[in-house]
Amino acid sequence: MYLEFRFSKRQVFSKYLDFSSFDRLPLSLPFGVAGLSLEVLASCNGLLLLIKDLRTYVLWNPSTGAFREFLGLHQNMSIGSYCRLYGIAYNATTDTYKIISASQFGNSREETIFTIHDCSTWTTINQTGGFLYYITRNQQAANVNGTPHWLVSHELDSGCVIICYDMLYEKFEEVPKPEWADDVTVLELKAHKGMLCLIHYKRGFADVWVMERYGKQESWTKLYPYVACSSDFGVRPLGVTHGDHVVMEVEQRKLEVYDPRNRVFSMKNSYTYPNSGFGAITYVETLVSPVG
Repeated sequence: MYLEFRFSKRQVFSKYLDFSSFDRLPLSLPFGVAGLSLEVLASCNGLLLLIKDLRTYVLWNPSTGAFREFLGLHQNMSIGSYCRLYGIAYNATTDTYKIISASQFGNSREETIFTIHDCSTWTTINQTGGFLYYITRNQQAANVNGTPHWLVSHELDSGCVIICYDMLYEKFEEVPKPEWADDVTVLELKAHKGMLCLIHYKRGFADVWVMERYGKQESWTKLYPYVACSSDFGVRPLGVTHGDHVVMEVEQRKLEVYDPRNRVFSMKNSYTYPNSGFGAITYVETLVSPVG
């Protein structure tokens, strides 16, 4: 499923899209939103993390309507001034969830605020420092098997690094990227078909790669080569249809179906509010409870 938020005058509109039918249906929010401020930050096993009014966080299951609001992430700071990353981590052994986030001001790793929120005890730990990476732009995590992944860098002028949050050892780990990615700057990390997915944007097109065997650098495989793309971050794979065609977000404004065999697009839906980072997300329908 694909969920988007749009704002019009004094209302927030939310809609979801079923990839099998491409029906576009309104979705009511079970919680109030004041000030027309709402962002969708992360997804894992049917749970969505949102922030409303720039301070109140919501863990919500759109399939059941259940939600829980809480405070505590990055308290007393203007998050709009920071580069942020968010993710939801799942531990299958203990059947528990944690919300992982980091906010970085300017170009200083020392001013990074790193936060872990335990969804079982509803306690939050905030700490400054100790985060060894630069966050170059706002990111929703690429979640693979309950583990959130992000693109960061060791230095401002260095290539990207893929990191994940390991719930077992409760620390960040690095995941091998393709060898060719050392000197590439325009990349995006997603999850596709249950695999880690790296999109390499070039002039006029993009290559979509997947890690077929998790953790194995040699398993990075070019899945969709030469996808037409007029700008950086211009195509994002969201899911697959029953015919194994690919649902793509194109130019951050419309949804199209991509035929990888013939390398052509057909438009299925369009919308006017651009998804520049935290405006839309994909999720699966589950009965997982957000209230513990």
